[in-house]
Amino acid sequence: ITPDYVVQWENISVVSVGLPHGAYRQGELCYKSAYNRTSPCGECVLQRAMKSRQMERVKFFLDDRRAVEFFATPVFKDDGELDGIVIRVDDISDRERMIEELRQAKLRAEQSDKLKSSFLANMSHEIRTPLNAIVGFSELVAHTDDAADKEMYLDIIRHNSSILLQLINDVLDLSRIESGKTKMELQDVEICALGEEVRQVHLLKMKPGVVLKYEHPEQEIWLHSDQNKIVQVLFNFMSNAIKNTQEGSITLRIGIDYSMVRITVEDTGCGIPAEQLQVIFERFTKLNNFVQGTGLGLSICQTIADKLGGRIEVESTYGEGSAFSLLLPYLPDLRTRPQTEARQE
Repeated sequence: ITPDYVVQWENISVVSVGLPHGAYRQGELCYKSAYNRTSPCGECVLQRAMKSRQMERVKFFLDDRRAVEFFATPVFKDDGELDGIVIRVDDISDRERMIEELRQAKLRAEQSDKLKSSFLANMSHEIRTPLNAIVGFSELVAHTDDAADKEMYLDIIRHNSSILLQLINDVLDLSRIESGKTKMELQDVEICALGEEVRQVHLLKMKPGVVLKYEHPEQEIWLHSDQNKIVQVLFNFMSNAIKNTQEGSITLRIGIDYSMVRITVEDTGCGIPAEQLQVIFERFTKLNNFVQGTGLGLSICQTIADKLGGRIEVESTYGEGSAFSLLLPYLPDLRTRPQTEARQE
């Protein structure tokens, strides 16, 4: 291309690989034939090469998601005067795709490394805390003769053993999820009876001044789902509610929400700030660092809900309380007719 932008010649077989055939036509202005412009392009690579008197290059992404790279090399006469610019057009779509794949792989590797570091930091603290209590109070039990003290020490050991077991279960659940070995064991489940079992288990875990309520329809509600996984999610909801509720009530509520069964655990606890609602399902996220736990529970619950064809919804007002709901697909048959009125216990 001459210094006044007139195309002198083109290698059609090569140019057509990167650009539509005829984009540059011999004897015509390059910016008119290629871009249908009346003046040179604003960031024209030819202008840059003519000004710097060196090879210049620029990269473009075409509408069909292809990427092309322009190389502009100035050619000089014997007296040093600019004779013209040789343009080379390379289709770099494959290269750009490989670069993007490598960039994504690098980001995933960095994220994995951060998660590993976060995991080790969490585990080293969370496991050490109950272990120290178990070891320390086991020594005290061995050296005390007072029956009341011994019973108190044993209660502390049992409590911390339960915490340690939950930590290990969370880690094992996460490992199974990561390896893709989590399987749903589907069976017919009567949700109201299951809710009663959950209520009974947690009655004795209520703090003084906190009441556990249970609301459910009179009619039975049957689902074809994984009972153990549903219980795991509800236990997590209940555990979080108990941890964060110092007074008032915790309500386990079951009802029909259109084509879904909604199982809700609502509390009058501390609530969650609005800006933190978006991160509570991220792994290792703990809103209160003074409360025992790995920060894995809600992330695992969300994965379980997805695999059961449902979802988890959260409503919370900071300082007033929270409501975590598990919604599962519901297809009523002859024995499962929804009732709008709820019975309270």
